[in-house]
Amino acid sequence: MEVWREIRRGTLRGIVEKLFFCAMFALPWIYNIRAATFLFIATGGLLILSGDLRMDYSWYRKQALFLLFLAYYLFQVVALCFYPHDVFVHADLEKKASLIVIPLLLYVLLTTYKDAWKMGVAGFIYGNTFAALCCFIMAIARFAGSKNADVFFYHQYAHVTGLNAIYFSFYLLVTLGYIVINNTFILIRWLTNVVVVFLYLNLLLLSSKMMIVAGTLLLIASLLRSVKPRWQKMAILSGIACISVALASTGNPIRKRYADVNIHNYSLVFNTRDFTDYSFDGLSIRLALWRLGNELVNERHMWLFGAGGDRYQPSLNSKIKRYGLYSGDSARGDKGYQNYNMHNQYMESYLQFGIAGVVTLLSILTCVIYYATRSHNGMMIYTGILFSVAFLTESVLETQAGILLFTIIISGEWIQSQMNKQSALN
Repeated sequence: MEVWREIRRGTLRGIVEKLFFCAMFALPWIYNIRAATFLFIATGGLLILSGDLRMDYSWYRKQALFLLFLAYYLFQVVALCFYPHDVFVHADLEKKASLIVIPLLLYVLLTTYKDAWKMGVAGFIYGNTFAALCCFIMAIARFAGSKNADVFFYHQYAHVTGLNAIYFSFYLLVTLGYIVINNTFILIRWLTNVVVVFLYLNLLLLSSKMMIVAGTLLLIASLLRSVKPRWQKMAILSGIACISVALASTGNPIRKRYADVNIHNYSLVFNTRDFTDYSFDGLSIRLALWRLGNELVNERHMWLFGAGGDRYQPSLNSKIKRYGLYSGDSARGDKGYQNYNMHNQYMESYLQFGIAGVVTLLSILTCVIYYATRSHNGMMIYTGILFSVAFLTESVLETQAGILLFTIIISGEWIQSQMNKQSALN
């Protein structure tokens, strides 16, 4: 009887770990294929049915990071209590449930099966590499039919995954971090280097300015670490320098992304009161939204506790129309810039929950980086800094793709690091 029980436990463990692997593999396809969501649910369900759970909720409750996650989520709950019929508040409460559900799921999973995080990380790496390969193959196929080189760049390139170019770049950067910093996915050294270079080329094609800089630094670190002779290191640096010069001196969409930066044009955003027919780029529209959001806070005196979640959107839409920003075409169902988020998580938190929200968000990031530094967790330091920088130009926690990536990677690394610390003490 005991033998059969062990066989059953071993079988369930294998199924749970494989489900988690598949859920992480499917994560880049979160918008086109909902498989990741259902696989996470299935993983949790099987964990409960396995009867092999090892739970110490007193340990879980003592984790500063999870308490801060809870505090940030409680802002949503309080907003619901004050505005129970607001559709934006309801949507936000559901969207940010990941702050509670994901850490709890990972705590139960990783404390029950010690190798589960390695499986999940492997799934994430393979899934993003596969997604990048699909983007590349589809771009070739579309180019063969249209002869339009734009299919190899920016949002058109990432279209097949359902993610926009910036978020897919972010996924690839985390993937590169695991390969370069954590030495994960090392099969054959030359094959690992091929994967790193391929993912970096995808970053170039996705053409996100900030992500390209971060990816370049990672690529240099990876290649320099993989060779010993000085002449090879110099050859690598020379090669990267030549590529950079070629990109900077020839007409290509990557160069255009950087060439479009116009400081004078951006300064006008803070003074113009009529944006009718104004030609926005990625940065200028962000500056305009931040300006309107800050004006809204000042006009409504919402400095301390904000608007109470996403319910600021109708008021912001009114400002967008008043300032003449493109508001869409009702005949085509196009809303233009209406319902845009702040494209800055710090500004988003300020507008939604005031100074209290910003302080809580900064406390989360500080907690992550501080603990990661003390525990010498290079990957956690890297992701903490990466999210901190990404929050400057994207409202990462306002999208499913963003908040899932944030909660899964940060929570997983936090729990795994804590477990390794406990094992070292025992």
